[in-house]
Amino acid sequence: MTKTNCFANLTAILIAWGVTTDHYTNIGYSVSMISFVLFWLYDFYTRKSLAKPDIPKYIGLAIIILYGTLAAVSIFHIDNTNNIYGGYYSLLSFIENTLSFFMILYIGQTYDVRLSVNATIIGITSALCGYGLWEYFFTDKIVLDSFYFSSHSPTFILILFVPFILAFAGNHKIVSLQKAGYTILLLLCILTLYFCQVRGAYLAIFIASTCLMFILFRLNLWNLLSNKLKHALLILFISAIAFCIVFSLHINFAFPDRASGGERMMMWESSYQMFIDHPVTGIGLNEWQAAYAEGKYHPVESKEAGQDFPHNVFIYFLSTGGFLSFIAYLLYCTFIFKHLYNLIKSNPFNPYPWAMMFAFSGITAYGLTDGGIIFKYVARTYYFLLGYTLILVKQSRPEEQKGV
Repeated sequence: MTKTNCFANLTAILIAWGVTTDHYTNIGYSVSMISFVLFWLYDFYTRKSLAKPDIPKYIGLAIIILYGTLAAVSIFHIDNTNNIYGGYYSLLSFIENTLSFFMILYIGQTYDVRLSVNATIIGITSALCGYGLWEYFFTDKIVLDSFYFSSHSPTFILILFVPFILAFAGNHKIVSLQKAGYTILLLLCILTLYFCQVRGAYLAIFIASTCLMFILFRLNLWNLLSNKLKHALLILFISAIAFCIVFSLHINFAFPDRASGGERMMMWESSYQMFIDHPVTGIGLNEWQAAYAEGKYHPVESKEAGQDFPHNVFIYFLSTGGFLSFIAYLLYCTFIFKHLYNLIKSNPFNPYPWAMMFAFSGITAYGLTDGGIIFKYVARTYYFLLGYTLILVKQSRPEEQKGV
């Protein structure tokens, strides 16, 4: 049975805030980890024992396979220590990103931190959208980037947070004023996604929405829903698909120079050549930028020699970690999907597994054209929500799971 604790709630808030802060403050995640260590010491002192995080089998296998394989291939690139530590795309950096999963899981399995974390997610999303839209309309910004330095960054956070905000909004216990607040916030999220003008985000929403509808019919849940809920889901799904298609076409016509994706194609071709030359262990986790910047892997036609990753997570692992890392990432995605699918199957009317499935499939799809899980703030936020989902499902009351 969980209990409340002020220290636990404060630590959970700091973790929820810290995972999103990589681009606009360099201390956020450090604050999260420091606060967790202090809480861990406090918890041990007051209880004289330590809780053991209950990690599901498939999630544990996914993490061990992916990061174990990255560790194995990195041994062959130890001549450049940036592949192990120090580099943005280093082994220890990737492993460090997973800590948010274990931190929130440790706290949440003993203490009820849902109210604090939910409020923090809503607060971060409100600030991101509110500040971003204000900056876009009242300064000389061409595209919306909010607290970050790239228009891609807010869209990553929104794809992770918005499904959970929808899940919070679907709680039967909220009052009319709260529903109005959620409606306004979701409208701000839509405007933010539009003015960021990132087609990769629209692709992610399209694939994630389609994935959820496929699961809904695959599990034969559609006929169990009330007519009101069926209509709401159809409107939501059709709106999401229309949003993605219309705004993607708008970007293609408004910015024709961005429509072809020519530079990405050159990056992918060069990355494939890196794989051909180093098929087993790749060129090294932190070596892609240097390899693409000059020499045999830099296309003559390229205008972006400073790129530090190939704008595709699958191709990144293939080129920097060889087929071993590529297969490990495929297995990772398979096991995470398997766990979330089983979680939905056993809790079909709990909104939180659905929200996490959207977040996972969205970020994975986003990784087809951008960085996704290899970005620090994306991975940290994703792992935080993965752990938080397990807590939400475990602590959900029966009345929060009504769906028919």
